[in-house]
This record gives sequence, structure tokens and C-alpha cells, in this order.
Amino acid sequence: MHDLDNGVSLLVAMGYKEEDCRRVLPTVKNDVHLAVEILMNESSGETKSDGGGGSGGSGGSGAKSLEVTLPEGLEPGMELIVQDPETLKQHTIVVPKKYTPGEKVRIEVKD
Repeated sequence: MHDLDNGVSLLVAMGYKEEDCRRVLPTVKNDVHLAVEILMNESSGETKSDGGGGSGGSGGSGAKSLEVTLPEGLEPGMELIVQDPETLKQHTIVVPKKYTPGEKVRIEVKD
């Protein structure tokens, strides 16, 4: 479990607004994974999708890449949930062994 400031940093790096993160995190005892679920539901107005086939978009099954900035407070091997800003789908990535805070990584995701 993370403290509030680390949780906020992680969520802001995923693209959420800081004020929303500071509002939601205390309600879930700073559990970043639960906060992501709440923030995703708020932004999409839908129930949790676990990154599954949400509606909208092109409906294609192509792949694309996302650029993710790794926030501070992570350790190599940790899982990080990132959200595609276009489709709002969640994707889980693993922090690389040679992790550097602020490093940008590119991941391939299904559209």
C-alpha cells in the first residue's frame, strides 16, 4: 500500500487529475488499484471493464503503442496499471529491471 503522495504521483503519471486522485485515494485507504477502478468508472460512466471490450472507438482489433512515463516510488517487477486515454481501456505493465523514475517506456496494446 502506498502513502497518499506516492499514490497521487502514480495516478497522475497514468493521466488522472491530481485533485481527483487526492479526493478518491483516502476513500480506498490509498490503494492505487482501487482508486484506478473508481476513477475509470467516473470518467467513463460505466462499470469496471478490466480492460476488456469496452464500447466506442473504431471497433478494430489492431495494435497500437502507448508511451508511459514511469513515476517515482516503483520497484522493478511491480505491476502498474495504465489507461489508454483514447479508449479508456486499462493495461497492466511490469516495471522494468532497470527502472528510472521519469523514464518513458513504449508499450504495445490491442486497440
